[in-house]
Amino acid sequence: MSDKPPISDQRTFARLEDDQASSYLAAIVASSEDAIIGESLDGTISSWNAAAERLYGYAADEALGRDVSIIVPPEGRDELSDLLERIRRGERIQQHRAERVRKDGTIILVSLSVSPVHDANGKIVGAATIARDVTEQKDAEDQVRAAALYARSLIEVNINPLVTISPAGKITDVNKATEAATGIPRDQLIGTDFADYFTEPETARAGYREVLKTGQVRDYSLSLRHVSGSVTDVEYNATVYRSEAGELQGVFAAARDVTESRALEDELRAMSLRDDLTGLYNRRGFALLAEQRLKESRRSGSILTIVYADLDHLKSINDAHGHNAGDLALGLCARALEATFRESDIVARIGGDEFVVLAEADAPSISTVTMRLKQELDRRTAASGLRFPVSLTIGSAHSRPPHAISLDDLLQQADQFMYEHKHRAAPQA
Repeated sequence: MSDKPPISDQRTFARLEDDQASSYLAAIVASSEDAIIGESLDGTISSWNAAAERLYGYAADEALGRDVSIIVPPEGRDELSDLLERIRRGERIQQHRAERVRKDGTIILVSLSVSPVHDANGKIVGAATIARDVTEQKDAEDQVRAAALYARSLIEVNINPLVTISPAGKITDVNKATEAATGIPRDQLIGTDFADYFTEPETARAGYREVLKTGQVRDYSLSLRHVSGSVTDVEYNATVYRSEAGELQGVFAAARDVTESRALEDELRAMSLRDDLTGLYNRRGFALLAEQRLKESRRSGSILTIVYADLDHLKSINDAHGHNAGDLALGLCARALEATFRESDIVARIGGDEFVVLAEADAPSISTVTMRLKQELDRRTAASGLRFPVSLTIGSAHSRPPHAISLDDLLQQADQFMYEHKHRAAPQA
């Protein structure tokens, strides 16, 4: 006698298994975080899960039996017809982005996956649509694209050659100013060796290695070669850049054309526009260089600062210790200023006890520099063996393009602030 159940029992078991599978599938659909909609080939909605209610704002009893076009903006009806036609042909549609409209009229962006639904005989009888709201994702993507476009605009508007370089020393991107400086199109520059475009490639590589080692270089002198054979003297400022995870991505470098300023410096040397005692630029030399730097600042948009420094009590030093002591104090101030400020900054003695510096820096940076200046001057004074203190009273003023001001106005403002500081520091009677 066979242990196999009767045919009628087998059919019962099969129906139970089908019912269990259907219940399980229905539970999955109901609990899905994605909107799942069933529809006939003519677009009539046949199923509508809880996530669809949340996404589109229609309760199931409001949506069932209605045309799916209720969630499609008028301008999207042709797109809906095309989707249904593709389903009739048996296509599966993945990650299709489309606009949909909620019950309250809000337009949202959704990502759709649409699949044909077959009956027991394999005939296509409808479509199953899974929808996910990607409106916020689209907004985020738009913001990223806008930020990238904005950043690119800032790079391209810069008159200085800008370049990014891989850790291996290969160019990964350039701006139009670099194309103009080299005479080579961007697509031909990318992937080539950064150092090949300078008159001294090994010097360029040494500077690049220094950036990778220390994180940055400032005012690194190189000569950039154009395809025509002409040469441009430049000073490079470069820094490493990293990924969000902190991994080294490469080097960002910016070059400043110093051909004019170097020629002017050569002219100044020929004209002996320097102070005999300190070796710094005198008033005339400072004015010529500073005016040129201000013109460059207006073109590039960089912030310039005038630092006005006055040697305290020079007359008292001369009276008490002699003019040689006063000259020594002036020399200490000159050397301290040169040691504190960058080589590219313009340092001058413009009067008996007055010094000025024109620096490319903002107010917070200057505040830090002036503290270093005091420390440097104190150190040099202590090492000199002088029996009296040497100190400077300092004032500063800033030129910020496009609201740049004249050199005379900058000097006047810095001088005024310096005297205000000197007055506050003076002992009160």
